[in-house]
This record gives sequence, C-alpha cells and structure tokens, in this order.
Amino acid sequence: MIGVDLVSGILYNSRKGGYHQNHVNTVYDVLENRYIDVLIQPRGEANETSALCEMVRRNPVRGECLYIMDRGFNCFNLMASIREAGSFFMIRAKDVGKGSTLDCFELPDKEEFDTRFTFYISKKKKGVFKKKPGFKYNHPVTQRFDYLGPGIPGDIYTLPFRLVKV
Repeated sequence: MIGVDLVSGILYNSRKGGYHQNHVNTVYDVLENRYIDVLIQPRGEANETSALCEMVRRNPVRGECLYIMDRGFNCFNLMASIREAGSFFMIRAKDVGKGSTLDCFELPDKEEFDTRFTFYISKKKKGVFKKKPGFKYNHPVTQRFDYLGPGIPGDIYTLPFRLVKV
C-alpha cells in the first residue's frame, strides 16, 4: 500500500533578498514506513500528477501496489499509468455535481453504493463515442494522455474502475 505525500520546500536567503523554491513529490510505502521515491521540481514547473506518473513508471516495489490519493488526482493519464503498471488506485473524488469527473454516469440514488463503471477515453469527438455512458473527450493539446495517439492502436482507451460511496 503506497500513499502519496506532496510537500513544498522553500529556501530563503535574506541577505541577498532572493529566494529559491522547489516542489518535492514523494511516494511513501505505508507498510514499510519509508519513502520509496522522490522527485523534486522547480516551483514554476511543478506538476504533481505528471510527477506521480513518472514515479509510478519507475516504482522499485515489485508486484501489485495500491496508490492512495486525495482529491485533485483524478487525472485519466495517472489512472491509466497506474493500471498499465499492474497496480491499483484509490482516489477521493469530488461529489457528483458541477465539474465532477463522475458526471457522465447515472449513479444510484443511495447514501452508499459499490458499483463498477468504465471510462471510454478518446481524442476524437465523433458522435458515436459521445453517446456512450462514461465517454470522456481528451483534448490532445491541453490534456496529456500517453495511451492514445500515433503508434498506439485504437481510438478509445477503456478504463474500468470501481466506485464506492460511503
């Protein structure tokens, strides 16, 4: 089981009036009680989800892992990276409503449920894709997605997941 811990580091130099900022991204193994990876980014180039995608790909822990993340990490590229690595993820998501990733599904009207859904991610806006429940258009210029594009067969990436509301 792996937790994601993100820390900002700021070093000040009061004599010269300047400062230096770094963004530290870490992956913590909660079972072994130790950090297993770190990626430091300049503050102006900090991107937590792309840093985590890179750390997932170079994960030194062999076998299946469970990545536990808070809100803000529900990025399709990250979810697909974890899935392609043969691991699992648990992300606390924004409740259904304006701007929720889950708005494309018809969810049960219950206080608690446990159900399976599938996202269909495409870089094409064809009407036949838009009619599928769970369809998500991934804009190739503004949204990074490493599992569709030149040299990769198919127009749709299928991302199954389980949704639990407690």
